[in-house]
Amino acid sequence: MLLAEDYRSINDAVFAAGMTGNRLIDAPASYHGGACGFPVGDGYSEIHKWKDGRTIVKGNNFSSTTFTSPNVDLIWLQQHTSVSIR
Repeated sequence: MLLAEDYRSINDAVFAAGMTGNRLIDAPASYHGGACGFPVGDGYSEIHKWKDGRTIVKGNNFSSTTFTSPNVDLIWLQQHTSVSIR
């Protein structure tokens, strides 16, 4: 699965989200009305609208974020990710 990363969080060639806990390492894009497209290798695609305002980057930069309470968007990313890098 691929996705667009918010330009303010690009720091390498990989998008990463913590697979345990509440850590968002990179920020997904939200350029399309607070949503992001997810194309998959088999030709399927899905648009996901972010539901938690903390997922959308505000301001001029982004750094890895650990949420103090669950973030439904991070949970969605964890459920739709096929590889875990620790």
